[in-house]
Amino acid sequence: PMGVKLYGFTDPVLKYVLTQDPEMILLEDGIILWLQLLENAPCSTPAFVQMFEWLYPLLQLGSDSLKTSLLIIECTILLDPPAIISRYGTGIVSACVSLYPDVVGEAKVLINNIILAVIKTVPRDQWPDLTPLLHVLLKNLDEFSDYSKVLTTNINVLCYLILLDLTYFNNLIASLNNKNLLKNILEIWTSKAEHFYRMEQHKLSLIALLTLSTYNPDLVSHHFVNIMKLIERAVGKCTDVDDKAAGSIVYSASIL
Repeated sequence: PMGVKLYGFTDPVLKYVLTQDPEMILLEDGIILWLQLLENAPCSTPAFVQMFEWLYPLLQLGSDSLKTSLLIIECTILLDPPAIISRYGTGIVSACVSLYPDVVGEAKVLINNIILAVIKTVPRDQWPDLTPLLHVLLKNLDEFSDYSKVLTTNINVLCYLILLDLTYFNNLIASLNNKNLLKNILEIWTSKAEHFYRMEQHKLSLIALLTLSTYNPDLVSHHFVNIMKLIERAVGKCTDVDDKAAGSIVYSASIL
């Protein structure tokens, strides 16, 4: 509630700092204030949606505040997915496509999180055209095979695409005219099991691979050994959780 209550005060401040301050002295502080405003808001307002228009010039600056600006995009989408995507979806995709080749590490993770925010919160028939952005992601997938956070979010995007609309995913792969693309993706995906450091990610990955096997069983079965390793890790993590829970119960009983 505090975020909404303060809007009457913060609106003119943010508008000046982000759009009218000729020297941009307070730009970084203004962007941080904007993010805090969104993070403390229980719901979206028409004003929040309107504020989004201020963001595009900030992304083009390539400033140190880029990561905060990307977080603002994600937060704004999560507060009101239909309103933001219907109005700004195409612009968001275009901005991310422009940024993706030039950013590294955490910024790429944040762009992947924006994709996830879109496909997880907006009905499939309301998705913007994600093809240009997903093409960039797929073409550069092998570049991040040794960077766990980027690779993990890349694979998470592919998992949700497969689970939400397998036909869309298949058409996306076909549109790149690379007959070895899916094979290369699966090679990276299944050989980097150690990067799925959370049990939920192991489960998501396995369910997506099983779903994909209905489309191309021979290709998926080619990676059977690595898929079994994924299953082993997932079961091991479940066992660890159960053991910790059991230990906690025993410890609590000993205290009593």
